[in-house]
Amino acid sequence: MQISSINAKAISNNYQNTPAEQTNSKNTISADFDKIQNQSLKQKVYSSNLAALGINFKGLPDEQKTLPELKNEYTWYVNHDKTRPLDAFLKIKANKEAINALFTDILSDENLSYGLIDDIAGRAREAKNNLIKMENLLNCNSLIIYFNDINSPYNKAFNKYMDRKYNEANSIEYLLKFRPDWREDALINKYEQLTGSRNLKIGNLPEDFANGRFEKIYNYLQNYMQSGFKRPQTIPDLHIDNRTYSFEYFTDGRSDKNVFGVYTPYKKYIFKIAPQERKSLNEPFSLGALALIDGYLTLNNCRNIAPLYYYDHEKNTSIYKYQEHNQVNQRCSGPDEVNYYMPDFQALGMCYNDTVGYNNYFLSDVDCSHKKPGYYYGETPKELISVDNDHVTYNSPFMLMTDKYNRPLPNAMQTAF
Repeated sequence: MQISSINAKAISNNYQNTPAEQTNSKNTISADFDKIQNQSLKQKVYSSNLAALGINFKGLPDEQKTLPELKNEYTWYVNHDKTRPLDAFLKIKANKEAINALFTDILSDENLSYGLIDDIAGRAREAKNNLIKMENLLNCNSLIIYFNDINSPYNKAFNKYMDRKYNEANSIEYLLKFRPDWREDALINKYEQLTGSRNLKIGNLPEDFANGRFEKIYNYLQNYMQSGFKRPQTIPDLHIDNRTYSFEYFTDGRSDKNVFGVYTPYKKYIFKIAPQERKSLNEPFSLGALALIDGYLTLNNCRNIAPLYYYDHEKNTSIYKYQEHNQVNQRCSGPDEVNYYMPDFQALGMCYNDTVGYNNYFLSDVDCSHKKPGYYYGETPKELISVDNDHVTYNSPFMLMTDKYNRPLPNAMQTAF
């Protein structure tokens, strides 16, 4: 037995009848049935009377269900059973043509399409499996081709979805948790709309750097900036507001990015600082591009990265959690091996393409107090933590690229996902 959408007015009227009136109504229906000899006509009248109450028993085989019946079934699952839209769609049983017609019909409805796409988008880690399920249901060899066809119903619905998602966003973090590949102008314009300022900030400034302490530390570290090959240097402690900050300088990397360990008696942080004139959210090797990538992964609680606390676009500076770790004794043979040991990174649509150096990724530390669900422990940790995501691509099958809002990540070593 399946039940279609409810006619609220009919049900309301029925509830307002007295028990006797309801009984008389049922007797009337029963009397009508006695007058009908043809069984098919009898079933039609029965269904018609029950439809007045908003109830429809679907006795037809799956292959004979009409589009309105399928749509009623879908909306019943979503609105009455509170089933998530994607799960509701996957529950529908019908032939290929009917399922495809239902999918197209849902995508043509602004509210229904928003709900379905938003549910799909909110399951980043399930995207690949859900794509397979959808392809099996729709009997389609490749939905990727269908999605990216500019004239496809999904493509048109997704562009409308992105407009609404962007316009309704109440924070940059709301957008960044959704996907990392945003255009710089789209994010800065949205930030200005929300705050009145174009000095984009992502995340929250840790309390250790509140009340002007961040600015003092930033200005202090400007004296120790280097470019190209980095030379080891000792940085004296800094005392601010009865707090002592000690520093470590990391010499890896040949760019103009400088990486400092900033330590308090209780917590450790990493500051990444680059010249202000080089600030960008979309250029290769920029701290802003890294902030989008690491912000997306942090907001989705990825266990294979060092979490990003804060990014200040004007100062071109990021603050990360100092990730406790064990050194990798032997470099991975290539990107495939790195990705293999970063399964949560991959599950969120990211692909690591860097083959340089030993210090871009580490082994997670079994003694680290910052443990997240899903770590695998044996005699030694088996997953990696990436601390430098310059060379990554993002590809999630349901997330189409829109010219208005998105731009591919500035990976200098592009490879197929």
